[in-house]
This record gives sequence, C-alpha cells and structure tokens, in this order.
Amino acid sequence: MTTTRNNNSLGETKGEQWDSQVYIHVGLHRTGTTFLQREVFPNLQTTQYLDNLDVNYWLRRLVSEEDSAYEASAYEDYFTTAVDSRPSLISYEGLSGEPFLMYVNQTRNADRLAAIFPNATIILGIRRQDTLLLSLYLLFIMHGGSMSLSAFLGYNKGKFSKRISLYGRRVNLPMFEFGHIADLYEDRFPGRVRFLVSEHMSRDISGYVRNLCNILGEHEIPDFRTGVRNQAYGYYQYLLARLLNPLASSFMNPDGLIPAVGLPGRVRHPMNHLLRHDAVNRLFSSWPKNRIRMPKKMSLEIMEHYSASNAALDEKWGLGLQELGYIPGGSETQVNAVAAPGA
Repeated sequence: MTTTRNNNSLGETKGEQWDSQVYIHVGLHRTGTTFLQREVFPNLQTTQYLDNLDVNYWLRRLVSEEDSAYEASAYEDYFTTAVDSRPSLISYEGLSGEPFLMYVNQTRNADRLAAIFPNATIILGIRRQDTLLLSLYLLFIMHGGSMSLSAFLGYNKGKFSKRISLYGRRVNLPMFEFGHIADLYEDRFPGRVRFLVSEHMSRDISGYVRNLCNILGEHEIPDFRTGVRNQAYGYYQYLLARLLNPLASSFMNPDGLIPAVGLPGRVRHPMNHLLRHDAVNRLFSSWPKNRIRMPKKMSLEIMEHYSASNAALDEKWGLGLQELGYIPGGSETQVNAVAAPGA
C-alpha cells in the first residue's frame, strides 16, 4: 500500500426542512465503492461520513422492508438526528438495487430516497460493462455460485440470448443500461446527479479523488492509501471455487452440504473464507497464471451491445466515455476484459 496526499413528487416530508446538504453514494456495485468507503470517506474534512452500526441497520432496512411495513417518517426521524446540521455523506451500494436479484428493488429504493432526502445529491459510480460484468461474475463465484461465465451472462454459441431470464442469482444485460439508471435518479433528484467513472480511478487516482471532493465541496484532498481494498479471487482460487461451491451452503447455493459459518453481523461462506486467506493468496500469487480473462469476442460483443446507450449517456452528461472504451471505435482500442486479483 502507498499513501497519497492530495417540492417533492412523493409528498411533503420533514427532510425538506433540513438545513444541511446530504450526499448519497448509491454504488453501483464493483465500481470502487470499498476503496472509497475505507480510504476516502472517513478522512473527509468537512463532510461527515455516516457509517456505524445504526446507520447500516437503517440502510439495509430501507432496501429490504416490505411496502406494508414501510413508513418514511421513521427514516426521516432517524436521519434528521444523524445528519445534525452538517454536510453528510451516506454510502451504500445496495441502494442502487441488488444485481443478483435482477435489480427488482432499484426503482423502489430511488422512490424511498426521494421521499426521505428530497434535496439530496446522488453520486453514481459506473464502470465499463465488460469489466463490470466480469467482476460481478467473480463476486457471484465468491458468494457460492458455480455456473460458467457464459451461463451467468446468457451467452450461448457466440450470441447473447434475447430472452430475459427471471431466474435470480444471475444477470440480464438490460440491467446495465447506465442511461436508464441515471434517468431514474435525475427524475427524482433533478440537477443533482453526479458521476464517478471508475476507469478514471485506475488512470489517475488522485484526480479521481479530487473530482469526488469537488462534488462534496471539500477544499482539501484527504490522505488515502492506494491498492486493492476488496480482494477477489485469482485464477486458481476461481477454479477451486467453481469445483467446491456446489458442496457448501451459501446465498447462491442454499442446499449445500457444508453449512455456512455464522459470524457477528454476517454469514460467511466457508469456501470463500478459505480461498481468500492471506496464505492462499501468497501461494497462488507465485504461480504463472493469476489473471482471469473474458473471451475477447464476448467482451467485444458486450461493448457493441451497450454502444448506443453509452453514446447517448455520454452525449447527455459529457463524461468522456469514448476514450475509455465505452463506445467501440474510440481511442481506447483494448476491449478484452481482464480481472486481476481484487477486481
């Protein structure tokens, strides 16, 4: 690690009377959220990062509570006290929806956020779809899945299926039309949607953090460490996990023979715990092949699939996506998605 310096459409709410600015970082998943939550957000100078057990409880409750039990006033009462007249930041990628459950609660979550925080600024992280989908697939394997990448993406005989699967614990390509997600938030938070493009983080991490600080109105860039903050599988862990996961009970495989391990605040998948151990990482890091690659043809077809929607998003928001490979034919010619350990 190194250290681097540098009027609401859903009804009137008490949140409308808050004097302080609220920023809500909604993800998406696999766009650098763990790095920000561990290395940047806690070190902000003027914006308080709301991150404790109580906050996490209310955020998880917000995305999971049934409509019949949900009351916005309870959330308003809690967060009005938590914000306490200071610029405040909330960060939870589950607010953007659950990718392994087809984002079924994405719109509902946005509606609830708009009712509770009608004047908030939304921070939305995006990532090139081929690397994002590969990273989500590795997360799927880490959570106990075992199907192939092709099955996970609905890719068969060189083509993506046009059928929309209702089977959970996998993805459909329309879920990652970023323009649709951006429009969802822009409709509820007009003029208050901001973007973080994860490729900027890998190219110029100090510039990426500086852009975030500009969004938050921070005058100084906090100290932060660079490096992998959410260790994923390498190539050999991935192979072992696909072999062993069918035996273990997990979110992706609830009927496995080996029970999940209960720990304070979480349930741990035993294969994941073993294969991510430091000793295992050190062992496999010395082996000759430790990068997971998406087939080049699949990667190219993914980016061709999203080309028109990415171009429309870029035209509307001016994010410079063509030079980052979001739009095939741009200056970024490498389209093959590669996942190093920690992707």
